[in-house]
Amino acid sequence: MTTATAPESATVPKSPRATAAPGGFVDIHCHLLPGLDDGPKTVEDSLRLAQAAIGGGTAAICATPHASFQYPFDPVGAAEGLARLETELADDLFVFGGCEVEISDEAVRAFFDNPLRYTLNRGRYVLVELRMETPLARLPRLLDRFLQADVRPILAHPERYPFAHERGAPLVDWVRAGGLMQLTGCSFSGRMGKRARSTAFRLLDQGLAHFVASDAHDALKRPPDLRGAWNVVEQRHGFDAAHALFIGNPLRVLRDEPL
Repeated sequence: MTTATAPESATVPKSPRATAAPGGFVDIHCHLLPGLDDGPKTVEDSLRLAQAAIGGGTAAICATPHASFQYPFDPVGAAEGLARLETELADDLFVFGGCEVEISDEAVRAFFDNPLRYTLNRGRYVLVELRMETPLARLPRLLDRFLQADVRPILAHPERYPFAHERGAPLVDWVRAGGLMQLTGCSFSGRMGKRARSTAFRLLDQGLAHFVASDAHDALKRPPDLRGAWNVVEQRHGFDAAHALFIGNPLRVLRDEPL
């Protein structure tokens, strides 16, 4: 990428540890950092969430606080929280920086002012989510803008959007044009509702998913355990497909490699 970086005091630094990430799940969507959004409120809460992830077989994780109207992104707070967790967790869990960028005028404008502040491990990939009122007609233009900036947007939890329950064409078009998609592990168990569950299976079976992540917010109500989702995907599509969605593709994101 050719975009300029933010000052170091306001930027989560890129971590080289992705080259050494051990075996285990690689979770690219987790609200792990304390006090920044609707995830953990304290460092102790964050550590409980991290320990739950470790217990569920996760070896590396992207801490992705919201960047939205409701939860403006705080890069200084994110950098401080990430440094604290890296110190506390050492090599028990590799933690990387990132963000979940809301597709709104304000958040998108802030993103393009300094993309590396928001991308996953300061590479070419960014996690994005839609507002429920986002006009679908905007998606092709937004996707083209990301791609022209050498950024690959990953659409978070597409199975939860009402339009995806009724018609899948916008998501098919998104992927065909170069966009990526991340399903949420607990959607396969029905935790996010019956419609999200059936849509997650449909997107998986259509080959439209590139990642499965936890979107965890705490250790109990929205936990980080991906084992159940792995078992579902492996039984349905085999080990190689599960490995790509839970480990291989996410590792390429952390290493800023093409899929």
